[in-house]
Amino acid sequence: MKGRPCSSARARRILHLTIRLGLACGVGFTPSPHTLAGPAGATAVPPCRRSQGTVVGARIPPTTVTTIAQVYACLLAHYPTGSTLDDRVLLHGAMAALATDLARHGWDQSAAVLPPLHGTPAADWRAFRQTYAIIAAGLPRDGRIRAGVAQAAINGMTASLHDDHTRYAPPLPDTGGNPPGAAGQGDFGLGLRLSADSALPDRTIPPMFIIGIDPGSPADRAGLRLGDVITAINGLPPVVAGVADQAVLAQLDGPATARLMARRPANGRVMTVSVTPAPYPVPQPVLARILPGHLAYVRLTSFVDNTANFVVAAVDGLGLGRHLRGVVLDLRGNEGGSAAEPPRLLGAFAHHKIVAYYEDGRGHRTAIWTDDAMPVLDVPLVVLIDRGCASACDVTAAAVRDLHLGRLVGERTAGDVAGPAEPWFLGDGGVLQIPVTFMRGAKGEIVDGIGVPPDEEVAASPAALSAGRDLVLERALADLGG
Repeated sequence: MKGRPCSSARARRILHLTIRLGLACGVGFTPSPHTLAGPAGATAVPPCRRSQGTVVGARIPPTTVTTIAQVYACLLAHYPTGSTLDDRVLLHGAMAALATDLARHGWDQSAAVLPPLHGTPAADWRAFRQTYAIIAAGLPRDGRIRAGVAQAAINGMTASLHDDHTRYAPPLPDTGGNPPGAAGQGDFGLGLRLSADSALPDRTIPPMFIIGIDPGSPADRAGLRLGDVITAINGLPPVVAGVADQAVLAQLDGPATARLMARRPANGRVMTVSVTPAPYPVPQPVLARILPGHLAYVRLTSFVDNTANFVVAAVDGLGLGRHLRGVVLDLRGNEGGSAAEPPRLLGAFAHHKIVAYYEDGRGHRTAIWTDDAMPVLDVPLVVLIDRGCASACDVTAAAVRDLHLGRLVGERTAGDVAGPAEPWFLGDGGVLQIPVTFMRGAKGEIVDGIGVPPDEEVAASPAALSAGRDLVLERALADLGG
C-alpha cells in the first residue's frame, strides 16, 4: 500500500535505500560520545555511528539487548532535546511495547514489568537490562523470535518520543546489497492509497475506499479503480464499528499477496482480486494540465530535488502565458521529500518571507526564507491537501496558510514534520534516523502531530470518485471562478 510514511514496510525500505544511496537530508555536526557502563564501570555498548562502517565478509550480529542499549544511548546523545530528555520515558516506551509484543504472541511473562527507575540513565539502564535478561531467558530459543522481541522494544522506545521522524529501520534480509524491490529505478508495493490513510489516526468512517492508484502499479494492473470500496482484506473487514483495523490494513504492507474484495459504486459490481507487492515505475513527481478558465493544475507527488523548477517549468509548458488566471497545486498524498524544496517552491509565490523555523531543542531558532531567485507566479493559488500530505508537504501547507499565499482545500494534513534528519548505524545492521532539529511553522506554531487544517473542508467520496468526479478539485475550481 502507500500513505503510512512512518510505520509501513515501504517506509523502512525507502529509509534503507536513501541511506545506501547517500541521499539522506541532514545537517552535519560532530557527534558527542555517549556510552553506557556495565555494573563494573566498563564501557559495554559501542556507540551508534554516522557511517555504516561494516567490513566486507564480517558477520553482523543479530538484534539483541545490546542493540536496544545502542538506541537508548544514541537518543540520549543525539536527539535535539537529549540533554533534557527523561530516560524513563524511553524505557517505559520500550517495556510497554515489549509487553504488548509478548502478549500478542502468547509469550507473556510475570517478569515483564518495568523496574523502578530514578532518572539516572546508566542506573536505569542496568535495571532495565536485568529485567530484559530474565524475559529473554524465557523466550523460545529461536534467533528470529528473540530479534523480533528486541526490535519491538526499540520501536516502543522511539515511539515514546511521539516524533514520527525518529524511527528504527531493522536490518533487511540479504538481497545482494539492495532492499527488496529497490533494484533499478522504481517503487515497490501495491501502489494504492485508502481513505484510512486520509482519516484521523485509527479512526475512519466506513466504507473504506481507494483514493489513489499509481499508474502501472500492481493495484492498477489488477483492475482496481478510484472509489472502489474495500470490504475485505484476506477475508477480514478493514473497518469494524467505524474503527479502522490497523492489523488488517498492515497486511497490505507486507511482501505477501493480499486478497481484496471490492465493490465499485458506479455500477455495483463486486469483485475479488489478488494483488502482490512488486516493483513498478516511479510516478512522475510533477504532472500538469490546463483546467477550464485558463487555470493551471499541477499535481506534485513528492518533493524531489529541483521540485520548484519542475513546477514552474510545468506551468510555463502549458503555454497560457499572460492568460494564466490561477494555479491549483494538488499535494494530496504527497509524503514529502527534500527539506530544501518547500522554501524554493514557495519562492515561486512570494519573496522575502519566512516560511518556517528550525529549532534546536534549546529554544534557538533559525529562520528559513523563501528562495527569492525563483520567478513569482503572480496569480491566485489554491492548494489541495489531505491526511496523506506529510513532512515537506506539511511545511508547504503551513506556510501557504500563515503567509496568506492562497487557500487550502480538502482535509487536515498528516502532521508528520521535523527538521533535517541524520541516519545513525547500529551494530545489528539496522539504522536509527534522528532529526537534527525540530520544524516550526512561519508563526512559530507546532505542526508535528497536529497537521494543518484546510480553509475549506471537503472530503473525497467513493461514489463521486467512482463516477469520475473529484469533489475537492471541483471546490478549488469554484474558488478560482473556473
